[in-house]
Amino acid sequence: MQRSAKQRLARSLAVVALLGLTACVEKPAQTTDAEYIEQSRSTVAALQQQLSSKLISTIQAEGVVAAIQVCANVAQPMTGEVSTATAQQQISRTALRVRNPANQSDALSESILQDWQTAMTADGTAPEPAVSHEDGHVIVHHPILLQTGCLACHGDPASIAPEVAQKIAQLYPADTATGFAVGELRGAFRVVFEQE
Repeated sequence: MQRSAKQRLARSLAVVALLGLTACVEKPAQTTDAEYIEQSRSTVAALQQQLSSKLISTIQAEGVVAAIQVCANVAQPMTGEVSTATAQQQISRTALRVRNPANQSDALSESILQDWQTAMTADGTAPEPAVSHEDGHVIVHHPILLQTGCLACHGDPASIAPEVAQKIAQLYPADTATGFAVGELRGAFRVVFEQE
């Protein structure tokens, strides 16, 4: 019986020592929200640069109507290519008023976009990226503000050239993405990470 008590004591001490050792093992630092924002910023910049470059070169060479075709045929695959190139991140675009139904916002994106819209209306300042943690993912939204060059397709419907409006109606019969002014919230880039 004495031996059994010694064995239990020895086992207990061994367990305590083992627990103590595992507590000393340094765990990898978790990525902070600020780091997720910074990492996603480069992905957003890559997509913006590629898409803008393609649209500008098409407009210069063939005109705005041809650029609409680029948006219809190239923007989604290009977005997928950027996601593939950054294996740990999935990027997409979303908005409250979409042209392409594939970019329709989910409940989370809609809530963030509405909050940004309200804040911009109240004080006119551009929103900061928003970080959310949901279902094992970290989701970073970066605002898209309308630029001057976007007015040809997304501006006041009365100011959009008839041939441009016709092409938009042909390719996007359910389009709701017009009526914007420069600097208004057009939508968001949404970058999704697997949570560590």
